[in-house]
Amino acid sequence: MLDELVTRRYVREDLDEATDEMMRGPNAKGVIMFDPKESVS
Repeated sequence: MLDELVTRRYVREDLDEATDEMMRGPNAKGVIMFDPKESVS
């Protein structure tokens, strides 16, 4: 259910890109994965 709301996932190394896209508006529902090995549910 929550997965349907996420527009993009970022790894921790892409934090600058994630923040930039969130501030500009094209990706307001992105998620930063601090441990990409864990699944999000």
